[in-house]
Amino acid sequence: MNIRQDKIKDVDVLYLKGKLDAFQAGELKEQINTMFDKGSYKFVLNMEGIDYLSSAGIRTLLLIKKKSRKLGGDMNLACVASYPLNVLKLAGFLNVFTCHETLTDALKEFNEQGSTKNNIADIGDEYQTEIGVLQFRKGSDKTAKIRITGSNDDFLRAKCTRENICSEQLSNIHYSLGIGALGNKVEDNFDCMGELMVIGGSVVWLPTDGHNIPDFLITANSENTIEVHTAFNIILEGDFNEIIRYHCNNQNGISLHSLYKELFRLTKIRQPGFKGMLG
Repeated sequence: MNIRQDKIKDVDVLYLKGKLDAFQAGELKEQINTMFDKGSYKFVLNMEGIDYLSSAGIRTLLLIKKKSRKLGGDMNLACVASYPLNVLKLAGFLNVFTCHETLTDALKEFNEQGSTKNNIADIGDEYQTEIGVLQFRKGSDKTAKIRITGSNDDFLRAKCTRENICSEQLSNIHYSLGIGALGNKVEDNFDCMGELMVIGGSVVWLPTDGHNIPDFLITANSENTIEVHTAFNIILEGDFNEIIRYHCNNQNGISLHSLYKELFRLTKIRQPGFKGMLG
């Protein structure tokens, strides 16, 4: 990565060019830490030249912002290119980072009252564990509800009938896990229903047709009339109270068992009286 540094009044401006992936993020972090040691704590990162942003890059941006805020400063982003901007949007970090269209706007925020409008608490708690780094970010304060349709027992005991299938528009489901299929009519895929997940309006399901190849559908907007047909479905109605971001230390990955074991361990520490759902 190419990093060019400038100083405008008391703000350090860094012009970045290249890819903000795991390797380049390490270079940026190292340079920023050197600047912290020299007393800098106000930064603007001009990301016009960044054409790729990874999860490791987001984590580095979070660490920079968090540390600068603790020192009484801040870190703003300017001129963010389209792909990194979409990554930040999809990952849910536009409520943490303000992405200014111009460098002038990013610098102006330091001089205006309320320039620290992004609450650092939104970034949440970070835990260094044996399996990697877990960041807990605050979500909604509202209580979510679980809605269950169909009967898992009927499906497992092969007692499920076409009349028992629940059909619902995909646009009404944001997060769910169950047994079902996609199709114009229930009859289209009744005989090969399998594991089905809906995540943010997108669907993945594994037909039990013997091929073991999952089918995907990613919707472009919420105004669709496609129906999901389920024999059994657990639907989350409402938003998550916390969003957990995980960065794995092992390049070969870990098992879901290890991840959930660590999540439950941290939940007991952070919320001793926890009664809810991890998904």
